[in-house]
Amino acid sequence: MRSVLSKGRVYRDEGGWPLRLVGVDVDITERRKAEEALRRVEKLSALDRLASRIAHEINNLLDFPR
Repeated sequence: MRSVLSKGRVYRDEGGWPLRLVGVDVDITERRKAEEALRRVEKLSALDRLASRIAHEINNLLDFPR
């Protein structure tokens, strides 16, 4: 499976009939994979920060003098 970015333009005659199509296709598969990897890292980082905060709060409760 590949991801492709396509851009183009249709040139038409006076009657509106298409004469030609000019465009370009760019393979963006690697960019998509890199973006997905970055999203996964950001999610894991957020989860790590949340776990750290929870552990900190639990430690504060355990250290509270009775």
